[in-house]
Order: sequence, then C-alpha cells, then structure tokens
Amino acid sequence: MKNIPLVPKKLLALFVKIEATTTKFMAACELAEKVLPGVEEGLTTANMTKLQASTGDVQHLTTTLQSLVGAMDKKK
Repeated sequence: MKNIPLVPKKLLALFVKIEATTTKFMAACELAEKVLPGVEEGLTTANMTKLQASTGDVQHLTTTLQSLVGAMDKKK
C-alpha cells in the first residue's frame, strides 16, 4: 500500500498510527491474559508471594493501558 500512488500520504500516516495502536492494544490484551489469572489466584488465596511476583507485570500492564488511553485522549 505504501507504493500505491493513489493513497494520500496523510491517509497512509493514519493507517500506520492505527496499526501501531492496534499492535499495542493486542500486546496489552495478551499481557492481561497472562497476568490477571495469577493476580486473581493470589487475591483469592491471600498468597502474597504470588502477588509480589506479578507486581512488575501489573505495573507494565498499567503503563501500557495508560499510554493507550493517553493516546486516545490526545486525538479528541
């Protein structure tokens, strides 16, 4: 699509941004699927070791989601 002269450059730039946002969103979904079951188990069983082990992943997930929301807020 980049080599098709019929596609305006602004539209192509929009497609690139959409693809980047979608990729980031999918990565956040995959991370949530990996992290949240362990967090839920740690909370339901009061297993502090399990909760502490997932702290870094939860922080990473939070940061990713905040960046996605921040990117959407900027577009308003």
